[in-house]
Amino acid sequence: MQEYSDLKLARLPDPSIAPTLEENTSTLSGIQADRISYTVKTRQNELKLIEIWTTNAGKAYDITFSSLVSTYDQYLPIVENMIKTFEIAPLSLSSDGSYAKQTNSTVAEGFVSYVRSGIRIDHPSDWEVLEQNNNNNNNNSSSNASTSVIFRSPFEDSKSDLASWREITFTIAIDIDSVHDAGTDYRVIYSRIPHGTWTGYWTRQVREISAYDKARVIEENKNYTGFYNKQEDSPYVLFSFDLNREISPQRFKAVFYIIDYFVKEHRFCTLVDTTNWAIIPPPEFKISANPSSVVLRLGEEKNVQLQIQGNADLQSDAILGATSDYGKNNVQL
Repeated sequence: MQEYSDLKLARLPDPSIAPTLEENTSTLSGIQADRISYTVKTRQNELKLIEIWTTNAGKAYDITFSSLVSTYDQYLPIVENMIKTFEIAPLSLSSDGSYAKQTNSTVAEGFVSYVRSGIRIDHPSDWEVLEQNNNNNNNNSSSNASTSVIFRSPFEDSKSDLASWREITFTIAIDIDSVHDAGTDYRVIYSRIPHGTWTGYWTRQVREISAYDKARVIEENKNYTGFYNKQEDSPYVLFSFDLNREISPQRFKAVFYIIDYFVKEHRFCTLVDTTNWAIIPPPEFKISANPSSVVLRLGEEKNVQLQIQGNADLQSDAILGATSDYGKNNVQL
């Protein structure tokens, strides 16, 4: 037990964590157990955890409860009751993998018993149960096999079509094409305040993006209300950008896209709807043939050189096709 406790404390996710160790006060299935509690901070969330473990007959039994700090107190009483019902079941397995005999403990209302993998524990009936069987030995020896059982509370948004968090951005990206340009472009972004703190306002940002994809905010308005026309006959998003600040380029490219960021069942998702790049002003193309016209008789072959010229630096493909005007015996390319 002491060796396993030392190993547990050495494997904490952050060496700077100072867990509270509750010595000689905890039990699992009537056996003395060690219990710690600590907090872990990530970039976006703060988690609070409890770990309690014991050893019996050469096996370790470990329970971990983790929750967002904001919901920790809500779930703690439920988890404490689950821990109290935990039992090590020294029973033989039946053919279907369950235990042939279950304990006579009374199951609380709204709870069901999990009796597998050498343990029994009661959990809320609406919680999802996941099993993971891991073998830590290459020779498949069952002595080193471990089983993880996850009891997961229902997600708040699992029964709703709405996401638990959402943010939507409308963006126009402008690529300036001039002799002064070194790969810099500009983005005008309208961002909706995330779901849950909606105030009716949008944020407008103008960002300068370097050739190395580094962004710099050069304008920001956090209470922007004029980015779209509310009239039913013209529901358009209105973008504007002052090209005079960039030496009034004669040519540039623009692309429009919408990004919908949302969280559903604790998964961060992104949906993107985008146009193709628009070239402003639109490019012009000229097609010439040499010779300009050809007369072919039955069985004859002649070569015609076609040249396509454009005023924009574009990666393009040209498709050549022929149509026949049977009434006039002409072929048009």
